[in-house]
Amino acid sequence: MPFSDLQFIKHLLKVFYEKYPDLGIDLISDIIEETLIGAPNLFFSRELVQDNSDFCVKCGYCCRELECENFNGKSCDDYENRSKVCRDYPFYEIGFETGISLDVQCNYSVKLAEMVLDKCLKVYTDLDSYEV
Repeated sequence: MPFSDLQFIKHLLKVFYEKYPDLGIDLISDIIEETLIGAPNLFFSRELVQDNSDFCVKCGYCCRELECENFNGKSCDDYENRSKVCRDYPFYEIGFETGISLDVQCNYSVKLAEMVLDKCLKVYTDLDSYEV
């Protein structure tokens, strides 16, 4: 697992352990691993990325990663007409595998992961409201 992936997961562990301490670090860690590493294609799609484009702060991280020809060193000079691979970022599709780029430097990736994980973890907190 690349170092950036580990930083990404560490960031999410911290965020969600602070938000849901009663779930415990082991359960949170398992859900993060399953969601981001084990089966990202079940949680992340091109549509999800496109529907949440407001998470992108246009920092230029994707331009640096994708070596965008319109990157001026700070942002994209032609954001509206960027290539398909740039428009899809941080979504990736390799064969039958899909997911999002796991780099803590990309606010878009972080916010997408936080949104999806919050939904996954909330299920466990809602279970507490049911009586057995």
